[in-house]
Amino acid sequence: MRPSRELLVIILGTGSAAGQLEAQVAHFLIGQGLDIFIPGQPECNCLPRERRTPRSDRFWCEGGITLSRIHQAKGQEADLVYLVGLDRLAASVESVTVRHQLFIALTRTRGWVRLSGIGNFPFYGELWRTIRHRDSLTFRVGSFPGRQIGLNAADELRRRYGRGHRNFRGIDLAGAQLAGHCLRDANLVAANLQGADLTAANLDDARLAAANLSRATLDRAKLRKASLAGAILSGATLAGADLSRADLRDADLRRADLTDAILRGSQIMGADLSHANLKGANLLDADLSETGLIGTHLKTAVMPDGEIHP
Repeated sequence: MRPSRELLVIILGTGSAAGQLEAQVAHFLIGQGLDIFIPGQPECNCLPRERRTPRSDRFWCEGGITLSRIHQAKGQEADLVYLVGLDRLAASVESVTVRHQLFIALTRTRGWVRLSGIGNFPFYGELWRTIRHRDSLTFRVGSFPGRQIGLNAADELRRRYGRGHRNFRGIDLAGAQLAGHCLRDANLVAANLQGADLTAANLDDARLAAANLSRATLDRAKLRKASLAGAILSGATLAGADLSRADLRDADLRRADLTDAILRGSQIMGADLSHANLKGANLLDADLSETGLIGTHLKTAVMPDGEIHP
């Protein structure tokens, strides 16, 4: 088995704790005489002193075992994947964002996956039951007030919103025409808004965690303080959108158009902005730690420190 492309080690968790675990695993493997590669570094066996924007789009290094964080591993696969630090997620597994991270990590394997974690968490029992059932899964789906929407979902949504309803969790609004509409403070967690037209819509304070907004049109939309953690926004257009202080942690923003968007003070930690267009965007005070910026267009963007990207 070739160490590169056939073996992959994914470090679970976020922030400085994940960075420390990454360093520990790297030092251990090097101590065992194995070459390692951390994406964004120039060559094998280079350890970052601090998390930085990747210098290239390299994810593999010939002869080295890639050590990756979850946000860097999106879109990559290997025959055998090791997930290290399961306890970092098991402690807060009720979070939609955490489960989304684990889903991404588990689906990086083409054949086998090995889980590693310490401690004793109820989630370990859930995983063990899932493994025992092999090719069958049992889901318990709760009912949510206001979730059942009529045949014309967009019209029914507008009527119910006008009557004071705010809970539309899981609604299917694929391709809906909602340009200019006010959906402020709406609960759209896990909603399907794929290809929807939300041009100039007001989604301030809306809850859109784990929602599917791929290829949606959100140009000039208001998303101030909106929760978009783990949302899928790949290929979406958000030109001129206001995402000030929005929560975009672990969101998929690959190839999204964020030209002239306002992202001041937003939490973008762990998001994937690969090949996204952020020309002229305002990222002042935004948290871009652990963010995937491979191939991202940042010309004239205001960076978190106030500097203008050349």
